Amino acid sequence: MAESVDIQSGNLDALLSEKRKFQPADDFRRQANAADSAIYESARRDSEGFWAKEAEHLDWVTRWSKV
Repeated sequence: MAESVDIQSGNLDALLSEKRKFQPADDFRRQANAADSAIYESARRDSEGFWAKEAEHLDWVTRWSKV
């Protein structure tokens, strides 16, 4: 059972210890933009290069100059 949270007193400790995981529905997975889990390794190896490549998919009024 979930812990109660007393928002009035500002006690949000229960939210900080949340361990549940929720798997996405199959239809959501099928339409995902990032269906290949290899992107996580790519992002880990070269974070700035990864995000620079992803930024190329967007339309820019003024192109960014720094990642």
